[in-house]
Amino acid sequence: MRRLGIIGGVSWHSTLAYYASLNSGVEKATKGRNCVSLVLSSMNLGEILRGQKKKSHEALLDLFVQEGRRLKSAGCDAFLIASHTYSMLGSAIEKELDFQHISLFSAVERHLIQSNVNRMGLIGSLHTMTDDSFAELYECSGLTVVRPEEPHLNRVAGIVFRELIRGLFRTESRHRVRDCLNHLGSRGVDAIVLGCTELGLLIPEREWVVPCGAGERKISLIDLIEVHVEQAIRWMFEPNQDSHTE
Repeated sequence: MRRLGIIGGVSWHSTLAYYASLNSGVEKATKGRNCVSLVLSSMNLGEILRGQKKKSHEALLDLFVQEGRRLKSAGCDAFLIASHTYSMLGSAIEKELDFQHISLFSAVERHLIQSNVNRMGLIGSLHTMTDDSFAELYECSGLTVVRPEEPHLNRVAGIVFRELIRGLFRTESRHRVRDCLNHLGSRGVDAIVLGCTELGLLIPEREWVVPCGAGERKISLIDLIEVHVEQAIRWMFEPNQDSHTE
């Protein structure tokens, strides 16, 4: 089994879910005979957010490059970033360090294309929902990306920033996010990407029923951790698996 590096801590709540899911997946793949071989580099989210406020992309990238260098030095064969927002830095780290990146975006794209999704909804952090570069990553694969309109956009962004990254999973917030799912469903999406690694912890459903005229229709909810872990495990056991393209 190849050794995986994880840049986590952004936030630690979803990093914990990554660790549990990776171990469960490896255990299942090997019929209970193994657990995952990995090195975890857990970053200080507070330091990252302070750097983000200064709007210094170079300083933020440097923080992540340092973590990638530590993982490579520890003998890891590839790395992943346990965050949707910061996975945007993965290709630059890969290029800087000659260190394979298992891309979250590639994992999501693969899942959507295999599921015959054409029109996807995208919710997550404010950065994910408002920075066009995130939508463009998926649109390069021929997907149409639909983002929430107000008041749903700022409601979801506020829940992610003020609650989820702090480990707060409130029933009221769950209802508000579900309202946003209905909003996107009414705009004809085939699936909705829960584009923050903590959102899948708040919303346990993986299928959502949306009212449609006199009837209803079902759409898939894509949990980032599930599809990312699936790709990472495939990489661990398939020597020729290419998982790093953005």
